[in-house]
Amino acid sequence: MKLKFFSTFFEFIQSQSLNIEIEEVLAFLGNSQKETFKFINVVNFLASKKPGFKDMIINGGEIKANINILLNGLNIEHLEGLKTPVSEDDQIAFFPPIGGG
Repeated sequence: MKLKFFSTFFEFIQSQSLNIEIEEVLAFLGNSQKETFKFINVVNFLASKKPGFKDMIINGGEIKANINILLNGLNIEHLEGLKTPVSEDDQIAFFPPIGGG
């Protein structure tokens, strides 16, 4: 699975992209059920490596309204949010709030 980070996420993670294996995340979670793998599992795994990451994107059990996360080009909020199933071949992009004037 390829993860891409933009702007403040790039600065926080200190990388433009990461490749992670679902097996690595499942091992971290103590779970071997690949078929039930969800986006929240990715978030929890990243938060274990970079404390504070989860707080950057989640508030009150939901993705923050000003954060855009795309799964294969589709906004994850228009799918199943944090419970969206993800797979090894997916690409997830994290976009911080965009401001302007």
